[in-house]
Amino acid sequence: MNANRRHFEAGIADLALGEVTYPGVIERILTNPVKGIENYRELMRLLVEDKHALKVYMELADG
Repeated sequence: MNANRRHFEAGIADLALGEVTYPGVIERILTNPVKGIENYRELMRLLVEDKHALKVYMELADG
C-alpha cells in the first residue's frame, strides 16, 4: 500500500461502489495474484515483464 489512511479508505469505498454497480468488476481488475511474501520475485517479474498484467497483488493471508 502506498497511501495514507484517508486515501486508503477512499479507495476501499470506491472499490465497494464499483462492485455494487458492476458485480464481478474487482475479480476482472485484480488480474495476477501472487500467494505469499516468499514469492516476491514472481510478483516483481510480473510487474516488470508481463505487459498484460493489469493489477498484480500479493495474497498474504487466506480470506
